[in-house]
Amino acid sequence: MLLVDRNKLTTFFFLLAYTTFYAFAMFGHIAGIGGYLKNITYFGIAILLILFFTRLHDYYAKEGIIFFILILWSLFIGYRVGDYGYFKLILMITVSKNIDFNKCIKYDVFLRLLTIVLMYFLWRAGIAPDTTLAFGTIMRHSMGFQNPNHFGLLVFILILECLYLARMKFHFWLYAALIAILVFEDRIAGSRTSEVYSIALLIFTAFYAKWPNAFKKKGWQIFMQLNYVICAVLTAVSAHMMESGSQTMKALDSAFSGRITNVVYYNQLLGPTILGHSISFGNRTCDNLYAYLAICSGILVFIAVTVAYMLLIRDLYQYDNIPMAIAVFFLFAYGISERLWMNIDYNMMMLAFRQLIYHDVVPNIQMEKQETVCRIRNSWPIRNRM
Repeated sequence: MLLVDRNKLTTFFFLLAYTTFYAFAMFGHIAGIGGYLKNITYFGIAILLILFFTRLHDYYAKEGIIFFILILWSLFIGYRVGDYGYFKLILMITVSKNIDFNKCIKYDVFLRLLTIVLMYFLWRAGIAPDTTLAFGTIMRHSMGFQNPNHFGLLVFILILECLYLARMKFHFWLYAALIAILVFEDRIAGSRTSEVYSIALLIFTAFYAKWPNAFKKKGWQIFMQLNYVICAVLTAVSAHMMESGSQTMKALDSAFSGRITNVVYYNQLLGPTILGHSISFGNRTCDNLYAYLAICSGILVFIAVTVAYMLLIRDLYQYDNIPMAIAVFFLFAYGISERLWMNIDYNMMMLAFRQLIYHDVVPNIQMEKQETVCRIRNSWPIRNRM
């Protein structure tokens, strides 16, 4: 008799599906392979659907109803505004039940390190295109990524994941390695936003490592919960001041590569509505997460994400998972200048939202106990045909 771990098999195919999304997100812009990688993402969706339907017995009726409604809603949003990112996110959260969250993050760290090395050689070989941006006398390079900020985002998420896996504790060699990666990114891409947030994150986690109990107080929880609202208000105020001709906002807009101007443009052209608009026309992008949610995704989605974020921070505090709360806090703070991280294709950390349904994004000690239970529950014998 052989003992087959069903959970390990599910995890393997789950990560394989994620890899198809990730590969297209990182390498899909490269001529000659982009079309093939896009087609492979459909294979990834098929894997997730098969995993879901073959594991229906793992879900409670309440969970099934919730996900059925969310999947239908996400498909409607995708059809209306052309953004199927919500569909993939909800589908992955649905299928991720009983899959070790920490293993997923470790795998994502491996993928990101591999991507940096591989993209560097593709860039040097002239296969991956180099998008350059001038900042004063400094020339910023994308190193084969879509743009320099895309490279910066990858590095920021890599740093965030490594610190989360270390439980936000201070380890000299870990900090040294992360700072070295950040310096490497600065020398090539020079993504100011990524660097500012990464440095702030390193400092913040150093304080947490020194005084962890201070961050468990109710005041910190409330502050983290209000982070979403604060960022949304700052977005609205900055856009209004920009429209009013504020010189301060013009200077900030220049520093943020015209992001505030783009918010003003789409706000004047379309404005927030209940069900949102498609913004796929033209050559402008709306990088600000909060403006994108309100204008493109619609007010209903904006409210839903607001509530989900605040409930997630509350739940993480209740389960004493402060490191994950810090990670989510910094991701949404990053949303002022970048929104791509909210796509599951770019960021495995978005699986943290499964906490609202499964309540299983827990610290490492509790996760180890949960893994033992899952191995027993999800294993079954099959006959050896040899």
